[in-house]
Amino acid sequence: MSRQAGAPIWKLAPQILPPSDPPQDWMLRFLQDCRQLARVRPIDDLFRLDRINLKNYLEYQSSGLGLEGPRLQVADLERALESNVSATMTAHPLTLLMASLCDHVGIAGVVERLGGFVVVMRVFAWLAQLNKETYDALGDLTPRTCQLTTPHPIWVNMVAPPSLREALVERRDMFVSPEFFAAWANGMRLINWPYRPVDALRVNEESGDMWLTEAFIAHALRGDNWQPTETFAARWPGLRRFTKPVEGGP
Repeated sequence: MSRQAGAPIWKLAPQILPPSDPPQDWMLRFLQDCRQLARVRPIDDLFRLDRINLKNYLEYQSSGLGLEGPRLQVADLERALESNVSATMTAHPLTLLMASLCDHVGIAGVVERLGGFVVVMRVFAWLAQLNKETYDALGDLTPRTCQLTTPHPIWVNMVAPPSLREALVERRDMFVSPEFFAAWANGMRLINWPYRPVDALRVNEESGDMWLTEAFIAHALRGDNWQPTETFAARWPGLRRFTKPVEGGP
């Protein structure tokens, strides 16, 4: 997307590189489908967390999804926008995408799967529509200037700590690679959640359907609540000053 002089900041898209590995390809294809649909109808409801049932998403099973990726089409997005199915839809396009990404790198922790879903959903909501409402909802994911001017992989926009995100854009030749993506995705921990993992959810006891709570959504959007394990920090010591590793993290 070309940049327009004097355009509001929320209309400026980040400079995203072509995909270099399967996860980036899945994310960019999903974004393209969202933008295609947004040209003909409003898609706000696609990203409303109170409409996204997380029941199946939390049932972690290492599967072919992590190898082949989600099999999604624009028609799947259209179906998720139907008012009579979205709230109970256990195969929502976003949950299928996130399950594929989590399977690919082996993320099984409940809190990280839930928090990662919040982050990815909010970033895609903005990238797909580029309006003030989605921009204001980004929290600490609000883009730094370097994201708007320097080409980088799409997943870097989903790195929650702002200082780390900026460092990765500016040092992309050193750190941005498929190997680094997998290590980062599997090495970040959502800390400081003071309750049980189940308290992040509203649960229908009869059906088992689940939706995220507003308190947890706000928690996951704070960049300082995401920190790497000590193993990650030791592997990339050049990034240590941009983070505060979790003591004793695996």
